[in-house]
Amino acid sequence: MKKTTLSLFVLVICLCVFVQCNNIPKECFILECNEQGAITNFVENTSKMKWKPSSFPLFDIGKGEGISPSLSVESVDNGCYRLLLVLTNNGNDSVWVEPRFPVLKDWEITEVESDEIYQLFPRQGEMANNTDSISYAEVYSGNFPFQFIDVYRIGHGGIMLQTLDDSNYPKKYYLDRNKNILSMGVIYRAKMLAPGESWSLPSAELSVHQGDWHAAFTQYRSWLKNTLRPITARKDWFRDVYNFRQTFLYDNSGETGAHDLKTGKVDLIAKVNESVNAFGGVDYLHLFDWGQTPDQGRCGDYFPWHYLNKKELQSQVKKVKASGIPVGLYHEGYLLSPTSKVCKEHGTDWQMLDAKSNRYARFGDGYYYPCPLVEEWREYIANTVKRSSEEVGADGVYIDQFGFGWQYGCYNPSHGHDVHHTSVNSEMQVFAEAGLMNHIKRKISANIVTYTEECPTDISTQYQDGSFSYAICTGRDSVRHNPAVVNLNRFAFPDYKLFEILHIDDPIGHDTIGIKHVFFNGEGLWLSGPLSNPKWFPEDVRATIRKCYSILSTHKEAFRSMEPEPLIETRQPFIYANYFPSEKECVWTLFNASNSIYEGDVLEIEAMEGTRFYDAWNDRIIEPKFKNGKAMIQMKLLPKDVGCVIQIL
Repeated sequence: MKKTTLSLFVLVICLCVFVQCNNIPKECFILECNEQGAITNFVENTSKMKWKPSSFPLFDIGKGEGISPSLSVESVDNGCYRLLLVLTNNGNDSVWVEPRFPVLKDWEITEVESDEIYQLFPRQGEMANNTDSISYAEVYSGNFPFQFIDVYRIGHGGIMLQTLDDSNYPKKYYLDRNKNILSMGVIYRAKMLAPGESWSLPSAELSVHQGDWHAAFTQYRSWLKNTLRPITARKDWFRDVYNFRQTFLYDNSGETGAHDLKTGKVDLIAKVNESVNAFGGVDYLHLFDWGQTPDQGRCGDYFPWHYLNKKELQSQVKKVKASGIPVGLYHEGYLLSPTSKVCKEHGTDWQMLDAKSNRYARFGDGYYYPCPLVEEWREYIANTVKRSSEEVGADGVYIDQFGFGWQYGCYNPSHGHDVHHTSVNSEMQVFAEAGLMNHIKRKISANIVTYTEECPTDISTQYQDGSFSYAICTGRDSVRHNPAVVNLNRFAFPDYKLFEILHIDDPIGHDTIGIKHVFFNGEGLWLSGPLSNPKWFPEDVRATIRKCYSILSTHKEAFRSMEPEPLIETRQPFIYANYFPSEKECVWTLFNASNSIYEGDVLEIEAMEGTRFYDAWNDRIIEPKFKNGKAMIQMKLLPKDVGCVIQIL
């Protein structure tokens, strides 16, 4: 790896390498910078886009009085430049600095029609689009869990900006486009530098690729594969959970609780049996309110044994597990009930304060919101999760509200952490949540899975086994440019289990299309609500769930693939397909995004000797047409309906 450092001389870097994996041509990059790091010439031959960069530098540190920047550029062997920025305080006073790095400001693309230019800004639920007037900005969080942005010319190739940060440092990604003028970059949370102190920002890469956003996504996923190291090995049994059933011990949303307050008996088996009959199967049972009591409240102590018979619950959990269904326990990450013992003792000391030094009251004025950066709270909740999982014999533990990474910021000066206000509003929450989940994971048994309410940042996924997700709920928004409603997280983190929440604490109603979106992504489904009220799960929804569940569980090895591919090429632009390969069989899920019935060619697949094709959605054999070593798959798809092709190897 050759390293060149900016100095008083003009820097001219010519990347002249042939990259076989992307078929990148020679001299794909020509980059010229002056001594201040401003770009004076840029030629990019891969995408056939003629770039005209502004003279703005690749970084911006604002006023930064006394701050000396040092930028270095390394040419690497995969068609990219690696950028490294070090900021040093050479002044006599401490200085707050909020750097933007890298920065591509007001870059103009010439000689290309605006509608040929596409961008992928992978916020939750978002997919590639060619909208020529758009502005994105998202904090690195559950809303934007990735570390790349891609701009490309349809049919040619593009440029990818990626950060290589394995620390979860708070930052914000942005992309602004006005016709053919683009700006994009990363804003890091402000940091105070003492005199003589240096800050080495996470390295970043600016790279070129052929093809569309898939090439950038593949490169990013390759970096993840080499970077992420899950704390405990992923569990196949957890990855094979498709019907995730939440149930209650006490009456909730019209559902009668499993705990009979008069007799003290607990009957989880009855809950499981009726759910199996309704949904075709239950893979996991999640106990929401097991820890609440009238005197201690819903969350905090998780010691209900004066109110709930411990042996009764243990016995029922054991029976559920004996039937082959794992059991998980609810815990709250950000709330303490005011009547709980722990809140009375520590609530005031541990609570978060907002930027105006007020208590949070998102769920009413009564709760206290403990700060995940307070060491005593971290130790308490980790020990509590460990104790409760051992007492009940749980297979999994859940931390509510974690994963979003943007709801709260703590400005309580007594906690000893940074309380500086910054434009990156996550205020260390992503870092704090990851640290707490890491702490819990290392406390509990390695056999127990952990999951949260939302999928966190890419780096944070290694500290837990899965999460709920609102990606499909969000992606169905028309401005998300996602007609097939793909959850890109599902394909970026293939061994990390996701359970989609379609309607939080409300009836699913007749939302069969939502169920099919979950199936299309090969994900699990969060099921909560009473079976006695038909508004929650009407028969058409139950039938759809049963059908999806049967296919997913029957072909679980393919859906467990570590190399799934989102939105592969199909024979029609309104027919979308995801690909799940395995040794024994390969699976394609299909979605017809149009409002019309389609019948005809959908996929062109490499024909391998001895393979057979099966239409799992319609339960029939497929007889493809063969031509030039390809198998042409023909199907009939109803409007807004799914399909499933199985190739038996």
